[in-house]
Amino acid sequence: LDTSATMAGGPFEEALKAAARFIDGKRPRDQVAVIATADNSDGYEITSNFERDNGALARRLVDLRAISRSTRLYDSIGAAMQMCGLAGQGGVSTTEADYIATCSIIVFSDGKDEGSALTRNDLMTRITSFDIPVPIYSLAYSKINPVHLKNLQALSKNSFGKYFPIGKAV
Repeated sequence: LDTSATMAGGPFEEALKAAARFIDGKRPRDQVAVIATADNSDGYEITSNFERDNGALARRLVDLRAISRSTRLYDSIGAAMQMCGLAGQGGVSTTEADYIATCSIIVFSDGKDEGSALTRNDLMTRITSFDIPVPIYSLAYSKINPVHLKNLQALSKNSFGKYFPIGKAV
C-alpha cells in the first residue's frame, strides 16, 4: 500500500477502503500480509505478516497514514515478492504461512517510485526468474501525473497479473 503524501486524501482513502473490502471478502483459510511504503532505511514496513484474522488485519490498516515523503515502490514490491517466495517454502515468521500454496501481490498505488534500490528492470528480472508465477494485480489510482501508472501496468503484465486503471475516479 502506497502511503506517500502523493496519495493523501481521496486516493489513499479509496485504497484503504478497497484493501478493507478485499480482506472482508477473503475466504477464512486465506491469508493476507500488508506492506506499506515508509520513510525508513528499507523503504517499506511490514504492517502485518501473513494472517487469517480479518479483524486484526483491519486494525493494522486503520493505523496507516499517507505521510511518507517518498515512495520506494519497487523496494516494497520486491519485499512482497520475497515474502511470497519464502512463504511457499515455509520461511516466514508465522506457522500458518507453512500452508500457503499460491501467492499474489496486490498493489494500491499511483505508480510513482522515488529512490528505490531496485529498478523496474530488476523487478522484471525477478518476476521472470520465479518458477511459479507471482501475479501482481495493480489498482492504479492517481491524482498526479498518469505517466507513472505505466510502471504498474508493466509489472502486472510481466507477472501475468492484471492492471486496473482506476485513474482519478473510484
